Amino acid sequence: MDLLSYFENLGAVFVMETAYYPGTPFEPEATIDDPLEFLVNGWYHRATEMHNKARQECGHPQIQRILEFVREYQIDGIVMHGSRSCRATTIGQIFYKNVLLEQVTVPILFLESDIIDTRDYSEAQLKAQIDAFVETVAAAKEAPPR
Repeated sequence: MDLLSYFENLGAVFVMETAYYPGTPFEPEATIDDPLEFLVNGWYHRATEMHNKARQECGHPQIQRILEFVREYQIDGIVMHGSRSCRATTIGQIFYKNVLLEQVTVPILFLESDIIDTRDYSEAQLKAQIDAFVETVAAAKEAPPR
């Protein structure tokens, strides 16, 4: 959480996160009485809708969601975090980063760390990466659009 505060002190604001984002609200058919079927129906329709959008634009639903947020919130930069000890929540992020770079011109910072084993954690190194990223975002905002 200290790193989020560090970003905030540099003027950065996080508008979304992708690991635990449940998706946009979706109202399944009102005729479904079974609560489990109701939830499954909602998730199915939400995933199908995102998949269909992704097929038209970038080919991947997770990336499609990020692209929509970039456009909706006029995001100036993207921070991704790869966790070595929780690969299930961060798998594919290098792929996502590469596809996003083909779709948008915003800078992307990829941080990697371990949420369990802190032996290779260097606060100074992470802050240096963040400082450089924030400078890159500022420069990109001032550059003429491509």
